[in-house]
Amino acid sequence: MRIFFVMTAIIFAIVLSDKAEAQLKLHDNLAGPGFSVLADKSAVLFSGYYENEVTQVSSGLLGVGLTVKYSNLGSTTENNVFVGGMATYNFRNIGESGFVPFVSLTAGTDGGLKTAWYCTQAGVRYFVSGNMAVTGRFGLGNKWLISPEIGLDFRF
Repeated sequence: MRIFFVMTAIIFAIVLSDKAEAQLKLHDNLAGPGFSVLADKSAVLFSGYYENEVTQVSSGLLGVGLTVKYSNLGSTTENNVFVGGMATYNFRNIGESGFVPFVSLTAGTDGGLKTAWYCTQAGVRYFVSGNMAVTGRFGLGNKWLISPEIGLDFRF
């Protein structure tokens, strides 16, 4: 039932939002949640992301940040909380489009410092308003072999 309310709020935000400047700028901050169902492990993965756009590289922006992930893997050898750092390259100058494609590298460890994990991701943000984007990520890594993810990013 809670997911129904969250999805309803997202749909209303998309429908009622205005189109503002969608391209990222230097020193923008992004933060938001993500959600994925891991079919290969029968688990759910919740993520939180924070990213700061630190420098311009060619026609894009390089962002650095942190990610925290929680899954219900139920393993006795590792913790279900994972923390890591990430570097993201955001493509810019897409025109008037609300789409911002990106690629990222993420690496970290579980909360008990027992298991290292790493992941490469490709994704896209679609800015439904000047400060909110619906985000889709597709990652390949050692911990979650294939992890398509959907989330929200808030710009501040």
